[in-house]
Formats: sequence, C-alpha cells, structure tokens
Amino acid sequence: MSRTLASLIPLCFLVAACGTSARQQALIERRDAIRTANAEHQEEFIRTYRGDDGFQDTRWGMSPEEVKALYPEASTTSSEGDLRATTEVADRDATVDFFFAMDKLAAVVVQFEQPDPLREEFGSLSELLRMKYGQPVAERDTTADAERKLWDIESFNDRTERTARMRELGSKRRSTQDPVDAESRQQEEEERLEAIQARNDFGLWSEWRTGETQLALIGRQTPATSMLLIQYESRHLKPYLKRFLDSSEAERKRDQVRDL
Repeated sequence: MSRTLASLIPLCFLVAACGTSARQQALIERRDAIRTANAEHQEEFIRTYRGDDGFQDTRWGMSPEEVKALYPEASTTSSEGDLRATTEVADRDATVDFFFAMDKLAAVVVQFEQPDPLREEFGSLSELLRMKYGQPVAERDTTADAERKLWDIESFNDRTERTARMRELGSKRRSTQDPVDAESRQQEEEERLEAIQARNDFGLWSEWRTGETQLALIGRQTPATSMLLIQYESRHLKPYLKRFLDSSEAERKRDQVRDL
C-alpha cells in the first residue's frame, strides 16, 4: 500500500502541474486575444475618426484637401501634406502650421509675429483662452520659479542668522563669524544671479485640455529674441504624431545650441 501511494504522488504533482500550465496558457491566449481586439478596435476608430473640435473651422481628422479648402492661400510644406498659412488670429498676424498623421489633421501650431512685449501679449492671449477653455490645468513661469528659489534660500539663511543672533543675545557673547555656512551663502548668490538673468531670459507656459484637444500657450524670451505660439494637438491622434514630436524636439535642441 505504501509503495502504491509513493508511486501515485509524483503522478499527482504532474497532473497538477499540467493543469496549471494549461490554465496559464489559456489566460495568455485570452489576454493576447483581448489585446488584438483592442488594437483592431483602435485602428478602426482612428481610420474613421472625425472630431468635433479643432482650430477655428477645422476639425481633427480632416484631410489636407479639406483644410486647404478652408485656407486656399496655404502652401504645402512636406510630403505628408502639412500646410502653412499666413493669416490673422485674435487680431494678430500669425503663421499657422497644420500637421497631419495618416492624412488626418492632428496638430496645429500658431506662431505670432513680433510678440512684444511678450508678457503683455502672453497675458492677453491667456485671458482669451481662459474665457474659452476655463482655467489652465498647468502653468509655469521660469522667472517666478527663479525668484521663488531665491526667496527660499534667502529665507533659510535669514532664519539661520536670526536664530544664531538670538542665541548670542542669550549668552551675551557676540561672534564675528557668519552663522550661515559658505555653501548656503554661495547658493544664495547663485540663485540671485539666476533670478536677475530670468528677468530677460525666461519661458512662459499654460496648458488646457478638453475631451479632444490638448492646448498649450508657450512664450519664450531671450535678450535677443521673443517667441509666442499656441500649440493645438488632437488627443486621439497625438500618439501618431511622432514625426511632429521629433521635429519639435529637434527645434528645441537647435534653440539650446544657439544659447551656447
């Protein structure tokens, strides 16, 4: 009897292992089938996609020909059918670039001419966009960032100095040594220089999102130049805009090279 049980135990383990392996395989196949079905559904959705939102009278998913009909003066700028038009946007002269993915309008970049003074123009456009889209979901001002960092280190050093002086008053012993260490003083000086530079060399950015559109108002000021643009992107077609994103990254790097 003992020998029979001993011989059955490995068989039980084998059967259990086979059962587990079969269940795992079935789960893997089911997962792959769901992924394939989702991919096919997404592909069909993108193939037939036509949005209810866009820039001005355009709608996401429009073909280059449809956009060209709305902007007959636009010129083709790439083999993918990208278009560029010079027009007025919000009573301002602007260059408008239309970018396409799979023959569908997927992004629009509006670059304004001579945005001077930049902060005033940025604030004016930001007010208009707030009226249309509500409060931005994110904002950034690199001048304010630099001033905040300076305020933080100045406050820290001031507290350190006041605490040290209070202790000296309690002990009635006055020290001529700076209670703030050299590293903190150096950091304060560096942050002060950064804050001064950021008054003439800064970036501004606000972002809005709707169900179909991701929108960013972007301003860039250097001592020599200023740039102000609005970037509209289809949230559904954005993943297919790698070419456009690569182009934007290349332009950003070119800006960095010019700063060196």
